[in-house]
Amino acid sequence: MSANIGGRVLMGFFDENHKKIISAFMALKNKAVLLEKCTLRGDYTINKNDLPFIRVRNYYTNLKDVCDLPIVFMINEELSNMAARHYCPDLLLEIHDEKHLTPFVQINGKPARLSDDDFLSSVSDVRKLLSERINGMVSSLMLDFTVSAFSCFENWISKLYSGYAKKLEAEYEESRRAKIVELLARHGEADSEDAKTKCLEKILSVRSGYRSFPDKVNALFKMVDKKAYVRDINHDKEVIDFLGACRNTVHNSGVYRGKPREVTCNGVTYALQTNKAWYNQSYPQAIALLGELTEIYSALIKSLDDWPVEVVSEEDLDVVSMTQFEFGVNLVLRCDGETVFEDYLVNKLGVGRLQARNISRLLKKIKSAGFRDPEDFCVFELLTQDLLQSIDSKSA
Repeated sequence: MSANIGGRVLMGFFDENHKKIISAFMALKNKAVLLEKCTLRGDYTINKNDLPFIRVRNYYTNLKDVCDLPIVFMINEELSNMAARHYCPDLLLEIHDEKHLTPFVQINGKPARLSDDDFLSSVSDVRKLLSERINGMVSSLMLDFTVSAFSCFENWISKLYSGYAKKLEAEYEESRRAKIVELLARHGEADSEDAKTKCLEKILSVRSGYRSFPDKVNALFKMVDKKAYVRDINHDKEVIDFLGACRNTVHNSGVYRGKPREVTCNGVTYALQTNKAWYNQSYPQAIALLGELTEIYSALIKSLDDWPVEVVSEEDLDVVSMTQFEFGVNLVLRCDGETVFEDYLVNKLGVGRLQARNISRLLKKIKSAGFRDPEDFCVFELLTQDLLQSIDSKSA
């Protein structure tokens, strides 16, 4: 530990393990930023431009959002610890004195009162959460993060699958029907009850048209260009299966009920033991394993080059402002008025001065080219330009 000297906290003041956990969460966010930039650069640029009327959601932006809560929790935990938690009793006392918290609770719509001993024990337990039980809270945080991070991956993989679902499910249904027809024919030709029973069991075992998440993953991997997929497909399936099993422990209060299983990634072996919670000695390593999902998703996107854009990203628009922006752009392309439009962007639509100036200069550049038909112009040509880097007026 060290002291605060001259307004600065010397190194070594904060908990070493917590610093590593915070860094691991931040590193995962940074990985999402880099992979979004490399994989969906247009989305990355639109969001970076920070225009008030459009944002784009995708797997990477959702994962960054998932990381935010544990980062806030862990940083607040360290700041609270730095203050030696002196303010916790004061906070609890103020909550009690202002009647935000009382011994009364609602049960079946009627008030019920805790005994004084039980109420005081409840308050004392909250104080212990911030000292004696903080490691258990970090463990719960990791389970919540595992659930959220994997669910984020599952959602966007399912959306990616939906871009091919019509074709894939038609092929699957045709194969399924052919198999059932064949088994029915065998059943009709069977010359004994035992043979008919076996055929019937096989008919009943033919899977329905429902496609589980593992089915969708396998279908996508079958479609990838094997030369373009830069990772080991079989190993990636093992990672997905393992983390899916970790996520599913949420249905058993964090306890794994299946057969023992393990996966090795980047030289580290992770294990799930029957009737035990998923635990790894290093939380940063566990966070890094979840980060593998980000690389798997990126590799899939890059090796499946014919997906519809709507299955990898969603626009979040202020429709009125976006319509006004589009109208203004089209008006400027047909007549002069770049300066007026720049002021309109700043004063009416809340666009930053630098972004507005660059939009104006880009429009001027497009008009000066002389060969562009305004009817063929799309505003996303502007939105996907880096508007935070000053554009030379001479080049425009």
